[in-house]
Amino acid sequence: MEQLLVHCANAIETNNATLAQRILWVLNNTTPQDGDSNQRLAGSFIRALVNRASKTGSCKMLEAVTETASSYNNRNNFAMQIHKFSVIELADFVDLTPWHRFGFTAANSTIVEATKGFSVIHIVDLSLTHCMQIPTLIDAIANRDEVPPLIKLTVADCRNMNIHIPIPPLLDLSYDELGAKLVNFAKSKNVIMEFKAVSSTYADGFASLIEHLRVQVQHYTKTHEALVINCHMMLHYIPDETLNDTNMNSNSSSSLRSMFLEALRSLDPTIVVLVDEDAELTSNDL
Repeated sequence: MEQLLVHCANAIETNNATLAQRILWVLNNTTPQDGDSNQRLAGSFIRALVNRASKTGSCKMLEAVTETASSYNNRNNFAMQIHKFSVIELADFVDLTPWHRFGFTAANSTIVEATKGFSVIHIVDLSLTHCMQIPTLIDAIANRDEVPPLIKLTVADCRNMNIHIPIPPLLDLSYDELGAKLVNFAKSKNVIMEFKAVSSTYADGFASLIEHLRVQVQHYTKTHEALVINCHMMLHYIPDETLNDTNMNSNSSSSLRSMFLEALRSLDPTIVVLVDEDAELTSNDL
């Protein structure tokens, strides 16, 4: 199954619809949804490959693979569903996931150190885990200062941005509800917090969020307010394909990812924290 999956991926990448369809047919008949762990894992990879094929290649490729996938879904009575986590479930998931826990610990320690002496801390949280890092950070700041600073928390909300496939994990409550819970938690720690959700998406390099921050930066005194950009497992989702852009004051060909980083730099933040499992930091494009 491993070798077939690799061959199928190569066929999709080279737009070989006939070969991809043939391999998928074989895999479909050897990976029951209620099979052993290897078969269930292979089934997940098949769905990922079908999703990849739907975004790659010609109409013939899409038609051929979709036809094969439909027979697979009908045979296994499968419907693509993404689980929505409750806050408690998501907190438990994060607690069990080492790269999230380590990233939170390292990022929070750095943020606490970098924001000493500021009366206002503005945190822009670009995180896959829907602010699960923030309560621990609030607690650390509350314990650090006798008179805790005002905390402003800004997040990007892409749920109303017509994204075809949202990035999991998904949350089963709105950002307004999540913000209210965080504000109440901060209040219990004697910390005043303001929460703001800005409609923005990774698909365009968070353009509307960047514009919102530009306006905000013009209205604060830098000696009193720290601007913290916390980018956790999000950078690699921002498209890095080269394009010609006129919306973000770029005169040369660049990628949305590069322009996003340039835009952050232009905001002159106090600190930018990057946690990511696959950032090509030596790339010429970056």
